Amino acid sequence: MADANQALSVNPNDAAAYVCRGMANRLSGKFQDAIADLDRSIALNDKDYMAYSERGQAYMGLNQNDKAVVDFDRSLVLNPVNDNARASRGLVLLLKGKQRGGPRRRQERARPQSQQPGRRARPGPGDATLRPI
Repeated sequence: MADANQALSVNPNDAAAYVCRGMANRLSGKFQDAIADLDRSIALNDKDYMAYSERGQAYMGLNQNDKAVVDFDRSLVLNPVNDNARASRGLVLLLKGKQRGGPRRRQERARPQSQQPGRRARPGPGDATLRPI
């Protein structure tokens, strides 16, 4: 964090230094401070996918999962191969109970296909109808 503070004392408009300090604050559990730094970084450079990813992590630390998902989505728009944002987004959705369609979808998968809405039972081996040749 000292390096980021020094960089910001030299150039208070250094977006990357705000990301570094925001990351250090987040890792120290200072989530509000992290969000403030990352907000400033994004105001200076709204194309930095890492700032959105880090801010999403800070929102997760505050259990503000809806805001976290928005930031992870924005990070993935800017960098579709950002595995950190993708994994963190999946974790947030899992925590919210919306992974793969949410609880209702999981309950449907647990039922036999014939009992799922809109599904017809497939005939089994004993259901075949004999037809003359």
